[in-house]
Amino acid sequence: MHMRKLRVAIIGCGHIAQWMHIPYLRELDDRYDIVAACDLSAQTLQRVADFFQIPARYTDHEQLLREIQPDVCLIATHDHYEQALAAVEAGAHILVEKPMCWLLSEAEHLTRRAAELGRIVQVGYHKRYDPNYERGLELMQAADQRRLLYLRCVIGPNQRYVDDFWPGWRYQDLPPAPSVADKIREDLGDVPPAYISAYMLMGGLSTHTFSIFRGLYPEVPEVHGFHMTADGRGYSALLQTSDGLAVTMDTGLIDVKTFDEEMALFAHNHIVKINFPSPYLKNAATDVLLQSMNGNERIDQRFLASNEEAYKREWVALYHSVVDGAPVRTPATEGVMDVQLMRRLLEAARPPR
Repeated sequence: MHMRKLRVAIIGCGHIAQWMHIPYLRELDDRYDIVAACDLSAQTLQRVADFFQIPARYTDHEQLLREIQPDVCLIATHDHYEQALAAVEAGAHILVEKPMCWLLSEAEHLTRRAAELGRIVQVGYHKRYDPNYERGLELMQAADQRRLLYLRCVIGPNQRYVDDFWPGWRYQDLPPAPSVADKIREDLGDVPPAYISAYMLMGGLSTHTFSIFRGLYPEVPEVHGFHMTADGRGYSALLQTSDGLAVTMDTGLIDVKTFDEEMALFAHNHIVKINFPSPYLKNAATDVLLQSMNGNERIDQRFLASNEEAYKREWVALYHSVVDGAPVRTPATEGVMDVQLMRRLLEAARPPR
C-alpha cells in the first residue's frame, strides 16, 4: 500500500533533534521526507544537515517557510513561540517541543490561530506516547477509592547521559537573541530571581510531569501549597484534583548522574507505580508495577507492554492526525494548561499582599 509522504522541516537542530527526532524521522521514511533544516548557528546547521543528508539549509526560519512550504515542522528551538506561530501561519502542521510557550498570552494566541487556520499543533510530551505508560495509565484508571497520587522528578545534568551516547554538535556562532528569562521577568513583574529559576524549571522539566498527570486527570488542578528552594532549583507542591484526590509533586535539579521520575497512585486495594528511565536511553522500558492483596499475601506484578520508543511513536501519531484525521493526543490546549499551572504554582509561593 502506497502511503502519502509528508514533507517535514527541522527548525532547531540542537541535541534532541540530533539524537531523537531526525533519526526516527529517517526510520519513518515511508511517511516523512526531511526536506529542510534551520538553525541560527550556521556551523551546527552544516554539521547536522551534512550528517543526515538534509538538502535545504537555512538560518532564517521565515525564509525556509516561504521557499520550502513544508507540510510539517519540528519546532525544537530554545523559545518556541515565534517559530511555531510562523509555521502555523505558513500553513504547516507542527510538532513543538515543550514548553509550547513560556507565556500564557503566547500559548493562547498560538492555540487560537492554529484552530482558526485548521493546523495541527502536537506538543512533544513524548512520555504520553510511551506504551508502558499507557499500560500503567490503564491500571490507574481502573483503580477506585483513590487515596493519594505522588509525582516525583529529580534529575542530574542531562549532559552526563548525553556524553555517553551522542555528544552531538553545538557551536556558539549565534547572533544576539532575546533572553527567555528577561521575557518571563517582564511578564511576571517584580519577582525575586528564584521565582524566575523555578518558573524555568517548571517549563523545562515539570511540563513532562504535568503531562503525565493530565493523562489521568485532563485538568489544571487546584494548588493548596507550594514551597521552593532559595535558588528555585527544587520545589514541592500540594495539589487537589476536581474529584478531591490529594496530589503531591516534587521536582528538583541536582548534580548527580540520575533520572528519578515516578508517578504513583495509592488506592484502597491497589498501588500502581510507573517509573520512567532517562529519555536519552533509547528503547529503555518504563517500569510498571501493580501491587495488590491476595488474603494476607501481597502480589507484585510487573508489566512490559513494549520496548517501542516513545519519540518515534509520537511521530507516528502525528502522521495519523494529519493524514487520517485521528484526534491529537497532546494538542495545543495542553500547552495552555502548562502555563496556567505554572502561574498558579508561583502565585501560591508569593507572600500575602
